[in-house]
Amino acid sequence: MTVGGRPTLAADGQTFDVTNPATGQVIAQVPRASAEDVDRAVDAAQSAFEGPWSTLPAVERGRALLRLAAVIRDHAEELAQLESRNIGKPISSARWEIGAAAGVFEFYGGAANKLHGETIPVAKPGLDLTLREPIGVVGLIVPWNFPLMMASWKLGPALAAGNTAILKPASWSPLTALRLGELALEAGIPDGVLNVITGPGGVTGAALAAHPGVGKIAFTGETGTGREILRLAAGTIKKVSLELGGKSPNVVFADADIEKFARESPYSVFDNAGQDCCARSRILVQRSVHEQVVELFPQRGAYVAKPTIDQALDIFEARRLIEPALVARLIETLTPERVARLRQHLELEIEARRRNDKRAIVRLSGEFHTLLAEQAGNGALARTMRELATLTCLIIVLYDAPTVDACLADEHTAIVDAIAHRDLPRAEKLMLDHLDHIKRGLRLEPSTEEVDLEAIFN
Repeated sequence: MTVGGRPTLAADGQTFDVTNPATGQVIAQVPRASAEDVDRAVDAAQSAFEGPWSTLPAVERGRALLRLAAVIRDHAEELAQLESRNIGKPISSARWEIGAAAGVFEFYGGAANKLHGETIPVAKPGLDLTLREPIGVVGLIVPWNFPLMMASWKLGPALAAGNTAILKPASWSPLTALRLGELALEAGIPDGVLNVITGPGGVTGAALAAHPGVGKIAFTGETGTGREILRLAAGTIKKVSLELGGKSPNVVFADADIEKFARESPYSVFDNAGQDCCARSRILVQRSVHEQVVELFPQRGAYVAKPTIDQALDIFEARRLIEPALVARLIETLTPERVARLRQHLELEIEARRRNDKRAIVRLSGEFHTLLAEQAGNGALARTMRELATLTCLIIVLYDAPTVDACLADEHTAIVDAIAHRDLPRAEKLMLDHLDHIKRGLRLEPSTEEVDLEAIFN
């Protein structure tokens, strides 16, 4: 870990294993931070905040971020290899991610001196103005699918605004975050401005969220964990940014260009080995083009299989864990027995995650489940779709034109929906009718064309 500009172990000496999910082999041991370690990180960050960082001219903070971006680019291949081994993503995706992370720091390096206050007109002789000031110490908790890029999304605006940060990566993917802490020092970021601590969310993350010395928590991850962070943060009434939910639908109407849809949609499901909250892992297909989609989609995948659901659950062990594009045969009914079996399998995986049994998790996650097709409006199907959202699988739902609204009404975790339709007014109306579901997953991605001058950390 990096605390106060120095490498450090956990106060009690505890560690935990980090594995390569593609092989199940242990590739590193990292500190298991406790509440005492969180206290040390907060003290270091507060000292750095009270030091030169928060009062440093904004243009100088921006230059520091540009130096960090340059150092990341200098170490791009090292970081990409580390990311690929740590979370099992394809090396091509890892290389893209590292470049994207550097780009985020470059963006906020240029944005740092563009955070302005406002003068508000009031009755004379009054004068009313606003100042943009940093919050102080911020806690940043990032997920495991794009570890370094998600860290950059939070660190970029936080540091540009003059805050100091404590970064806690996911327990499964801490290696690039730990290396980032070292590279920040190499880039000349002052000691204590960027601290990196590692440990389980229920211990390290909870202590960070509840700590009275932390002014803001930013978290990306599962909705239930987000609720717990809100509860913990409420004790000190700290600011909170949550990016929750994930996995969304593609909605295919009968008049869509089915060839084009089938050619492009596999990427939207299986990119980054399927580990993407934006993945559109459910396809809602109108009945008249259902068979055409079923026929064309597997032809565009990198791997095709057509077992029944029972065979899929029994046979698909130790399948490809890197870039899986598995498509199984569709079924027309979802019986209670099949739902029960899917849930049993999910419970095994959940229990393996609780035990942190990496080998069992890899095996269970590698059993890519069948696609499910059923008439819209089935409650059991809606529940199963939500339960399968964390796995690398695809669900195709058959609907008749009047029932698409009912189908979308079950979508409570969607972030990035897509509609394939030639009727633009109809597609727009459908989008607006269900916009509240899409807005639940607030995206805080920097644009190349404009910057939110208020950012999210001031």
